[in-house]
Amino acid sequence: MEMEATALADNRSLKEQNDELNGQIINLSIQGAKNLFSASFSESLAAEISSVSRDELMEAIQKQEEINYRLQDYIDRIIVAIMETNPSILEVK
Repeated sequence: MEMEATALADNRSLKEQNDELNGQIINLSIQGAKNLFSASFSESLAAEISSVSRDELMEAIQKQEEINYRLQDYIDRIIVAIMETNPSILEVK
């Protein structure tokens, strides 16, 4: 009986640690996304358009498309990680 209580306490402790780690993963993921987002908009697109040539504008658009692709990939990886660890977070209530 005492071993069952110990096993239950260990299980509860591991679940709490798992929940805490899941929260840390989500917080780190959100912070990473914020960093990518803020880096991509450090300069106003309107200011770029008014003072650059067509070639420079096309290069800026290509860079933005790459940033958007990286952000989408990052978001996809976050969603997959959540689905693997705690899919109930994604449920709409």
